[in-house]
Amino acid sequence: MSKPGPNRTPAAILEARGSWRAGRRTAEPAFAHARPLCPASLTPAAKRVWKRVLPQIPASILARADRQVLVRYCSLYVQWRAAQDHIDRHGLTYPVGVERDETGKIISVRAFKEHPQVRLAIKLSEHLLRIEREFGLSPGARANLTRDLPSAPEENRGKSRFFNAKSGAGA
Repeated sequence: MSKPGPNRTPAAILEARGSWRAGRRTAEPAFAHARPLCPASLTPAAKRVWKRVLPQIPASILARADRQVLVRYCSLYVQWRAAQDHIDRHGLTYPVGVERDETGKIISVRAFKEHPQVRLAIKLSEHLLRIEREFGLSPGARANLTRDLPSAPEENRGKSRFFNAKSGAGA
């Protein structure tokens, strides 16, 4: 059973951020950092997604064990793109209960229904976003992967910044 709350941040990501917590993780399994090979079972469209996405993922967080997640991402992306193409061609809705005259001209439409591809595209985009966050492929995730900027010198940290005699305050 999983624990409540958000998933723990992997040590590799903590290290990429420059966090002091990276060295404290001992119970995390160690995987060799290497780019996984593209499986032959992917469709040609999914292989194009693989070739486009893989170079964008930082090598420091990628392991061969991530292959199945990347395969899933590429397959989901192809499905999402197909749903989006359908929406682009046919719109979000379609008419229901259409009445036509003798010439075939539409007289009235009782209602409009949403294409099933709309819900599919929404669901797939949510799944894709989760995977993109895991690999640092969204702006927010990239912001968390960047190393911290150099901090102020040690003398200006903690209480010493308030009680430093060199500051000129009160002397």
